[in-house]
Amino acid sequence: MAGAVIVWLVTAVVLGIIEGLTVALVCIWMAVAAVAAAVAAALNASIMVQILVFAVVSVVLLILTAPLSRKFRHGKRIRTNADRLFGQKGVVIRKIDSVENKGQIKVMGQVWSASGKDGQSFACGEEVLVDHIEGVHAVVTAVSDK
Repeated sequence: MAGAVIVWLVTAVVLGIIEGLTVALVCIWMAVAAVAAAVAAALNASIMVQILVFAVVSVVLLILTAPLSRKFRHGKRIRTNADRLFGQKGVVIRKIDSVENKGQIKVMGQVWSASGKDGQSFACGEEVLVDHIEGVHAVVTAVSDK
């Protein structure tokens, strides 16, 4: 059974290394389960019991830590100054069309390069709403679309 303990511990180390490379918070729980299986092997449990311990501990840890895993992987969205523009009304100061893609709007006192969402076009003087920002480019929709 000493060989089984070594196999499970090597498995735990390999899974730990994989976790370090992927940071998915999946392999770490399997590494913990491999350590639990190594303990079972050290207690002279059969190979079926060791595999069962590995499987059960893996599944339980994955289920219990899934919300934590999602929180760390996705984290909080980092807000930027541009976020305050979402939903704000602006005025087209340079024609927006899908062909030239050189439109501009003035929103909250700032001039932004702009394009129409889904290829929409807007004439100078039209009011638009900022739908989202792509880099330094505002994507806008008609006021009536929102």
